[in-house]
Amino acid sequence: MGQGIIFVTVEKRMSRIIIRTFIFVIIFLFLINSFNFSEANNSTKIQLRLKNGDASDQKLDDLKLFINKKEIEITGKEKKERYIDKEKLLGRNFILTFMNFDEFGKILEEAISYFVTEVLKKSDSLIVHTNTNIHQIKVTENKERMILIISNRLKRDMKYEFKKSVRILKNINNEISKMERFFGSYSPSAGILAGGAYYFKFFATIIPDILFYKKEFIIPAKKRFTEIHDLLGYREGDRYWIFIQNGNVYPFSGRVRNTIKSVRSHLSRMGTGDSSWIKMVGSKIREMQDSMLVDGPYPEKLMKSGFINTNTSFFALLYSSDITSSANKTMDLQLSEILKKISEDTGGILIETNDIEKGMEKIREHRDHFWDIMFEIPEEKGRLKLRMETGGREKDLFYRKRFEEKELIELKKYLSKTKIVIEKPEYKDNKLSFSIRYFSLNKRGGFGLLKVIIQLFDNTGKERYRRSNTLRAEERRINISTRIPEEFSSGYKMRVSVLDMISNRLVVKELK
Repeated sequence: MGQGIIFVTVEKRMSRIIIRTFIFVIIFLFLINSFNFSEANNSTKIQLRLKNGDASDQKLDDLKLFINKKEIEITGKEKKERYIDKEKLLGRNFILTFMNFDEFGKILEEAISYFVTEVLKKSDSLIVHTNTNIHQIKVTENKERMILIISNRLKRDMKYEFKKSVRILKNINNEISKMERFFGSYSPSAGILAGGAYYFKFFATIIPDILFYKKEFIIPAKKRFTEIHDLLGYREGDRYWIFIQNGNVYPFSGRVRNTIKSVRSHLSRMGTGDSSWIKMVGSKIREMQDSMLVDGPYPEKLMKSGFINTNTSFFALLYSSDITSSANKTMDLQLSEILKKISEDTGGILIETNDIEKGMEKIREHRDHFWDIMFEIPEEKGRLKLRMETGGREKDLFYRKRFEEKELIELKKYLSKTKIVIEKPEYKDNKLSFSIRYFSLNKRGGFGLLKVIIQLFDNTGKERYRRSNTLRAEERRINISTRIPEEFSSGYKMRVSVLDMISNRLVVKELK
C-alpha cells in the first residue's frame, strides 16, 4: 500500500517536471525567435560579365558554377543594368582618383564642381584618392563647402607631389639640356669615339632617374586600392571608381625623343671609328625606351581583381589638353590600352578627352549590363576557387575567381548579422500595416532614419501608385499603418521598400 502511494507520488512529480520543462522549452524557443537568432545565412552573390556581350541578350541557361572543382547549385540568376544616373534608393559609393597631376588648376576645379553639383547626392559616399593620400569626404547639402574641401586637399597633395618630383625632373632636364648644347656645338671632326662615349654616359645617367620618376609618380601605389576597398567594407549601394589620369605622363618625353633622333642620325652619318660604340649606344637607347614603358610595373591585375571582387565599375578619363597631338604616341597608346582593358572588364569605359567635364557626362550615360549569380557558400575551410562556364566555354567571362579564407570568415560574419527587416505585413480592408525592426540608430541622437516607399504595379509591371515618407524612429521598433485608395484594392502587386538611411541598407517585401 505504502509502496503504491510512493510510486504515484513520484509519477506525479515526474509529470510536473516534464510539463515545466516543456513550458521552458516553448518560452526559450519563443525568445530565440523574437530576438531573430537563426542559423547563419550563407547565401551570397557575385557579378558576372560577358566580354563584348550585353547581358540582356544572354539567357545563360547552361551556366555552371564550380567551387574547388565541385559543381555547385546556382540558386538564382538575375539580369541587371546599372548606370550612374539611374534612380535608386540606396546611396552610391564614388571614388575619385587624380593621377599624375602636379598642380591644381582651373580644369580640375571645374571638374570637381561639376561632379559635386550634378552627380553627387546627399545619400552617396565619396572618397578622393591621389598617390599621396586617401580622403574620406563627408557628403552634405553644402555643395560649395564640399568643393572647397576637396580642392584644398588636392592642392595640398599635388604641391607635395610636385616637391618630390621637382628634384628628379631637374636632374632629367639638366641631362637633356647638356645633350642639346652638345649637339648645338658639335663638330664632325671631334670623331665618333668621343660622341659614342658621351651618348653612352648620357643614357646611363638618365635611365635610373626615369625609372625613379616612373615608380614614384606614374605607377599607382598598390596599397591605396586595398585601403579604399577596406574602408568601404560591406557598405551597400553601387560602386563607381572614376580614375582621372593626366595624359602628359612624361613632361620631358618630347625632348628625349628628339635627343634619340639626333644621336641615331649622328651615328649613322659617321663612317669611321669603333663600331662597338654604335651597338653599345643602341642597346642603351632600347633600355631607356623600355624604362619609360608602364605595362610591366603597372598594377593592372591587382586593380582589375579588386574592382571585380568588390563589384566596382571602373571608369578612366585620360586627360590631355590636346588629344590630337602627343609627345609620346607609344606611351599614350600603352597607358590607354591598360586603362581601357580594366574599364571594359569591370563594366566601365575609357574616355580620352581634353574636357574632363564632358568626359564625366559620357560616364553618366554609360550602361553596364551584368548578371547577379546567387549560390550558397559551401562549408569548406581555406580558400575557395570559383570557375564558371557557359556554352562549354570559360573564356571572356569576368567574375570573382576566389575567396581567401580570411575574406570568407568576414563575409560569413556580415551575412549572419541582424539587418533591418519588415515584419508581419498585412493588407486588409484597404489598410496596409507592418512593423520595421533592427534598423541602425544615429550615434549622437540615438534615433533611426527610415525612408518608406509603397508601390502598386499592374499585371504589365507598370507602376500605378506610389507613396513615400521619411520617418524618424525613436524606438527600436516602429509600427506602420496606412490606407490604400479603394480603386487599388485588388489585382495589383504591392511592393514595400524600407531604406535605412543611416546604414544605407535596403529591405523589400512584395505582397499580392
